[in-house]
Amino acid sequence: MRRWIKVNTGHVPFDPKHDLKTQLEELITKYVEKLTEPETIAITRMVTAEMLIDPERSKAYVAEVAKLQNPITELISEAMEAGAIRAVDAQCASRQLYSLIREFFYTPEFMLGAKQNTDGIMSDCLDMFLSHYAVRSE
Repeated sequence: MRRWIKVNTGHVPFDPKHDLKTQLEELITKYVEKLTEPETIAITRMVTAEMLIDPERSKAYVAEVAKLQNPITELISEAMEAGAIRAVDAQCASRQLYSLIREFFYTPEFMLGAKQNTDGIMSDCLDMFLSHYAVRSE
């Protein structure tokens, strides 16, 4: 099977000695860089058009993009296991975070071909995510 995107899906373990926000930011920055490469954008546009015609043809591509997200989902899962954030469905939580990130860092470039000013946005997205999943003492 042809690989659509060259993906390094190496595991990056959660380190409870370091700030979770910083760990997420480092991984998400790499994710955004890969997702917004001109080759990735071009392939995504092509596959999106094909999905409208025949969704079966896009499954391999969707699987490759999911691999970009695996290290972030794993880090979130490990942070939950360590009690750094609330333990819920890590897959769902990571999808929420990806949605925030993609809206500001990927969608404008994919849809309009232009980056937007994202100063402070990454930090805001992570703050929103972490404030929702923060462990609350009762």
